[in-house]
Amino acid sequence: MEYWRVLWQSRKVRIALVDAFFSSVTVLVTALLSPENAKLALTVVAIWQPVFVVVVGGIAYEDGQAKAAGAHFSQREAERAEDEIAARLGD
Repeated sequence: MEYWRVLWQSRKVRIALVDAFFSSVTVLVTALLSPENAKLALTVVAIWQPVFVVVVGGIAYEDGQAKAAGAHFSQREAERAEDEIAARLGD
């Protein structure tokens, strides 16, 4: 279950899920609209898709740069865990 918690903490995953949700809802709602309105709704979704892609890509780049610099939050958590284990063992 730890895997899902870590996955859910990822900003990239949350943004992708929000994007998928709203895109799916829009596609389903367009089935109830006239062809002209459906085309407009799908155009709006198509306009916003690159924004979501750029945001997710930007976060991935930022995370990669932080990991390369040794400043990523996951690296700091690992260091704290190592320090805690060392303290418990009396090192």
